Amino acid sequence: MFKRIISALIFLSFLSCLPAALSEEQKIKLLTTNLNKPYKVVGFVSYRSGFPDLDKINEHLIKQAKGLDADYVIGIRYITYSSYLFAYGTAVKTVKTKSK
Repeated sequence: MFKRIISALIFLSFLSCLPAALSEEQKIKLLTTNLNKPYKVVGFVSYRSGFPDLDKINEHLIKQAKGLDADYVIGIRYITYSSYLFAYGTAVKTVKTKSK
């Protein structure tokens, strides 16, 4: 059991270095990093699952972000604790800057 938890933590720490997978239909992008565009924070999204299904977890994050009218969820983290998988991130909306 302990080896499975350690393996899951190593796998999830590797995932935190990569952008989350998206289909072309999805308008909201999930990132484990920061965004290199001007943005405003519109909320915080999170989800807990008893099953290690990243697609399902990401779908829930996107659903919550759509409700906040976000363009991106940034800084996503995936954490395992006591047989649960937690995911959370910051929902943001990009802002246009005025040209000089």
